[in-house]
Amino acid sequence: MTLTPPLTIISENLDDELSILLDVKQQLGNPPSLQSWNSSSSLCDWPEITCIDNIVTEISLSYKTITKKISARICDLKNLIVLDKNFFVGSIPADIDRLSQFGALKKLKYLWMTEANLIGEIPESFNNLSSLELLDLLVNKLEGTIPGGMLTLKNLNYLHLFINRLSGHIPSSIEALNLKEIDISDNHLTGSIPTGFEKLQNLTGLNLFWNQLSGEIPANISLIPTLETFKVFSNQLSGVLPPTFGLHSELKLFEVSENKLSRELPQHLCAKGALLGVVASNNNLSGEVPMSLGNCTNGNSFSRTLPSKLARNFAQ
Repeated sequence: MTLTPPLTIISENLDDELSILLDVKQQLGNPPSLQSWNSSSSLCDWPEITCIDNIVTEISLSYKTITKKISARICDLKNLIVLDKNFFVGSIPADIDRLSQFGALKKLKYLWMTEANLIGEIPESFNNLSSLELLDLLVNKLEGTIPGGMLTLKNLNYLHLFINRLSGHIPSSIEALNLKEIDISDNHLTGSIPTGFEKLQNLTGLNLFWNQLSGEIPANISLIPTLETFKVFSNQLSGVLPPTFGLHSELKLFEVSENKLSRELPQHLCAKGALLGVVASNNNLSGEVPMSLGNCTNGNSFSRTLPSKLARNFAQ
């Protein structure tokens, strides 16, 4: 048996990755901002490239003002962990999940494509990015539905899809138990809020505003012990607000305005004394302002209790 020296393997890897990156540069129109990408220097010395053990693990194209379609050749970088944002145009390559092949585990952890001028649908292949911890596709023109398996990615911490044109229902299969933030606001989502959000015991922020969601707010969401931000304003939600909001977590922001909610505000909104803001206008709410708001002196030096006049019935 003949053993190939490790140095030879590294050299072959670098040659392969050099070829891939030069192809990417060409497909992006050889932009002046990537003039350092050439064969006369080590690719690990290029400002936009990060290597670990002479293997490309990160590409950062932030603020390079590249306005070309994303090159699918990026998917041939087997060990890529981070792909940072840029002003790309066009659709996301359907084979983006080929970043780790030859039977290896998927390694991509961080994918930033904010304001990248992306169009088309989010590929179902995103469901295969098993190492993904952050997915940021904010402020694009993505359409279609949220892939059904996206909320089942076990390592996903942050899901940011704010300001797109996504439609359909929020996936009901929720198994991404490490999620800390979900922001799928300002889309065209319909249907109800899934009850499965209760499984996300590490969730700190749930932002669903500026959609067309209907039905009642699941009571079990108010039981999430880490929940700090809950924003569902400007939807078509109805029914009664779960009375246990604020009782089980240090709620800071509670925004439910512009819906069809009825009866009273939860009485324990500021039970933990951490609340910074409540916005509940333009609903059918009635009853008394919660006395727990008197606990909300965070960031101020107020004392005494909530004035009795403020606590009177606010349904005029």
